[in-house]
Amino acid sequence: MPTALPWKRSDCPFPNTVVVGAFAKMSGLLDIEPVLEALADYFSGKKLDANKICARRGFEEVSTVDL
Repeated sequence: MPTALPWKRSDCPFPNTVVVGAFAKMSGLLDIEPVLEALADYFSGKKLDANKICARRGFEEVSTVDL
């Protein structure tokens, strides 16, 4: 179990983007790259970079279980 929630870390101030990354992983519908590319439609510069970190963190830290 993670010791800290991804959006509680100082490099990840956007919880909604963390959830988008986690949803991509859990659903199996998307890899992280299309999610990161789509963020450029909404953000630029430092905000884009920060949101990419958050999305990737959500994608990498979520655990899935095959039933």
